[in-house]
Amino acid sequence: MTPIITGSEAERELCGEIADASQVDPMVLAGRLSILEFAALTTRLKTLIIGDTGPTHVAGAMGLPVIALFGPTEAHKNWPWGVGHAILVGECSCAERSWETCTYACMESIHEDTVIDTAIQLLKPVGK
Repeated sequence: MTPIITGSEAERELCGEIADASQVDPMVLAGRLSILEFAALTTRLKTLIIGDTGPTHVAGAMGLPVIALFGPTEAHKNWPWGVGHAILVGECSCAERSWETCTYACMESIHEDTVIDTAIQLLKPVGK
């Protein structure tokens, strides 16, 4: 199972840095997929770990279980359509949850161990 890192063209360098820092050899597809190609990719994935972005909703609509990370937006207003998703919400100290005023401490408060444990649970076969 090969992890895949996606993102926009503008995020390609950041995605490369994430890949370089990982303990596995992920495939980096940042800036290389149209939204339709991304939708097609979701049919081949087991789960998706992603922030509150448009592709979150594409994946949910395609029936892929999503682990959605929420910080500066209201999770209950923006989570993906469908069932089987895990929603992780960061602790927000901002006066309001807003991209314009966010310090991103909320996203940093979602610990990677929590994300990994959530992925393990989501990927466990039913009844195990």
